[in-house]
Amino acid sequence: MLRITKRLKRPRDPIQLGKLIVDIATGDVKDKAPDDGKNPAAVALGRLGGLKGGKARATSLTPAQRQASARKAAKTRWKAAANLNMRMGVRRFTRLANAFSKKVENHAASVALFVMYHNFVRIHGQLRVTPRWRLA
Repeated sequence: MLRITKRLKRPRDPIQLGKLIVDIATGDVKDKAPDDGKNPAAVALGRLGGLKGGKARATSLTPAQRQASARKAAKTRWKAAANLNMRMGVRRFTRLANAFSKKVENHAASVALFVMYHNFVRIHGQLRVTPRWRLA
């Protein structure tokens, strides 16, 4: 989004614009944005309070807390990836598909079939074997 700074309005006429530039350069006219109620320190920093994330947060956490946070984030990513795989692999989860399950038994059987295929048949991209074979 384009951010427009509030300052003295510039004239369109080149002669008047030239005169305004000379006046600003000589100090006859102040070219300052009007006070918009923002904290000048926060504007200088770009945010109020200075450093709150990143390095400042990493130094305040113990190694155990950082490890727990990383594990939680990894679990969240794995769950999201598993949900995406399930939605893409089993079209019965989308109501618009022709194979939408009306009975819970049919839906459970479809999910079980997908999980069986996903773990025992499909060759994993990085592992180059099925996930179940890798665990054995």
